[in-house]
Amino acid sequence: TGTTQGTINNGGRIGAFVLLLPYIEQQALAQQIATGGVMTAINGTTPYPGGGPVPWDGNFKPWCTNLPALICPSEAGQKLVNLGTIARTNYCFSVGDSISQNQQALVRGLFGVNSRFSFADIMDGTSNTVALSERAIGLQSTQLRGGIAQNVSNMNNNPATCMATGIGLNYNTGGGVVTAAWAGMRWPDGTVPYVGFSTVLPPNSPSCVVTTWDGDWGISSTSSFHPGGALASMADGSVRFISEAIDTGNISAPEVTGGPSMYGVWGMMGSKYGTEAITGVAP
Repeated sequence: TGTTQGTINNGGRIGAFVLLLPYIEQQALAQQIATGGVMTAINGTTPYPGGGPVPWDGNFKPWCTNLPALICPSEAGQKLVNLGTIARTNYCFSVGDSISQNQQALVRGLFGVNSRFSFADIMDGTSNTVALSERAIGLQSTQLRGGIAQNVSNMNNNPATCMATGIGLNYNTGGGVVTAAWAGMRWPDGTVPYVGFSTVLPPNSPSCVVTTWDGDWGISSTSSFHPGGALASMADGSVRFISEAIDTGNISAPEVTGGPSMYGVWGMMGSKYGTEAITGVAP
């Protein structure tokens, strides 16, 4: 924990994949991260803390370890990276229909900063609540798949503001939209632009952040190179295909803080609260 950049702590930025390593046959890597201590880094010998350094420290070998289990076979971009570059992921965790993501612990989805939820907290039932989905790796910042628009304000009051930054498969850079390529670029990072998604805008829609800081809040949309949508895992482990045409209700409505989602079937699938009926989702 902590906020100082450097090797004395990880800046509070470590994500869920680090905790999941023992469950994807990466126990040795998990132990190396948890133990820290003095280890031979890429560029010399460095004392690292238990829990690792900040997730953009390319001198920390575990962060640069390629994990094939985190890469979708349909990914069109570069899948593996060279030592010294933070390894990547195609998979991301749901903050639900919440928009004020990174600064908000009590998100309506299953994953929030410094928070934990049990199956008992999923009032809609595990088969009705989405847990993970896909995001194309951000190799082209100007493309909706993997890119993110910066300095987009008013999203919590009107998510359609984010939707308007896109034209076709790209961002409207001719209209002054400034973009970055963050999606999936750091598998150990816990912030939403890298390993999270919102159930507000449909798959392959724009993603937006309110400033130029990757730790700030915004909307991150799931994406993939599958035709017409993206795959998602529900909390019970079942996998469903989410169509780009899924009902998203009123995306001009302000962010919901209680009660049923305003963002249609997709928003309801992201919310763990209430007892919203889920219909029209293909298995």
